[in-house]
Amino acid sequence: MTKILLAGIWLIALLGVFYVVSEKTRTAADRHRLLLGVPALADLDTRIINIATLGHRGLYDDFITIYALQYLSEPEILKQKPADVMRAIRAVSRHQPKIESFYMLSCFVMSMDLQAPEYCEQIALDGMSALPASWRVPVTQGFVFMSLLKDNGKASLYYQMAATKPGAPAYLGSLARKLADRVEATPEDLAATLESLGNIQGGSKLFEFLEEQAQRRNLREERQPENEENGAPP
Repeated sequence: MTKILLAGIWLIALLGVFYVVSEKTRTAADRHRLLLGVPALADLDTRIINIATLGHRGLYDDFITIYALQYLSEPEILKQKPADVMRAIRAVSRHQPKIESFYMLSCFVMSMDLQAPEYCEQIALDGMSALPASWRVPVTQGFVFMSLLKDNGKASLYYQMAATKPGAPAYLGSLARKLADRVEATPEDLAATLESLGNIQGGSKLFEFLEEQAQRRNLREERQPENEENGAPP
């Protein structure tokens, strides 16, 4: 009975902290002052938060994600330095809340609004760790590499990564192959890129994809001299 009572008191105190912070963000002046502030408890180690929330980690995830979505939608965000905004995003994303839209919006704000697409990949990696079954998070990063950073090699990897997820659109695998065909990077380059992404779900399928691209590239190179002799296009 005592344990239940203590747990109830702690949960009420935690909710009180959330309420106080939410109230502080109501006025324009406070929103500006706290624009890139760190949510309550976010400075702590994730393992400590898991213990402190007493099995209500989902509630805390909702809180920090709503906090982040509020400042990401503020017009004042456009006046901030990309590095400062990224620090604020990482204060939340490092805890890996399981809310897909947070990672996608964060990436688009960094890429489109702040013109800093190079920051997106770390956000995507946090998102893929938190939501290993999501295809939308790697698609977002694939789009950034393809359209903004003009890196078809990495874009193909992220689209292929997305293609391995449940419910992913069928066209993603085809798009990944088309992008891979446009790059001059060697299979070793692509494998090194994949290794840099760390231990992700679907890694074995990605290595199969890389081997397939290497075989197709080698076949084209073998046929090229023959095509040139016959006057046919490579």
